[in-house]
Amino acid sequence: MHPNKKAFKLSLFALLLITNLNAQESNEAINLQKVVVSATGFEQDADSNLRNVISIEGKDLQNKGYVSLEQALERISGISFVNFGLGRNIDMRGQGDKSNIAVKVMIDGRAINVLDNSHGVTPLDSINLDNVERIEIIPGGGSVLYGSGTRGGVINIITKKQKSDAFA
Repeated sequence: MHPNKKAFKLSLFALLLITNLNAQESNEAINLQKVVVSATGFEQDADSNLRNVISIEGKDLQNKGYVSLEQALERISGISFVNFGLGRNIDMRGQGDKSNIAVKVMIDGRAINVLDNSHGVTPLDSINLDNVERIEIIPGGGSVLYGSGTRGGVINIITKKQKSDAFA
């Protein structure tokens, strides 16, 4: 037998043996962190929610070094800001100059923006990111759950719950 053929067969056998050994499956279970969303008005697991919800955890906001809510929202695909005379409004899904009446911003399920044509600006600067547990972004209409003024989308800011013994 030619020495090159013998070396080739030996290296092919070794390669097949090593490939087979590396293909062994690991039996370790990986536990993922539970994600809870409230896009339906009630808290539920993310895997049982049928709506398209973007959820950002408060610790992720801090890890990325965001200093304002506006800075964090600018990084989300589909969200931009439109400049008005009094400030900047959140624009979702291309609402443009109607963004102040098309995107509802809420804190713990309560609207904080004025949904009229008064050119008011949503007070995003007044929200401290240290108090945010998570931010839920629901692109598109949410009028069934959240009322009018949601054709662009809904941004729900969930705050951290205060401990019951805070004043004890």
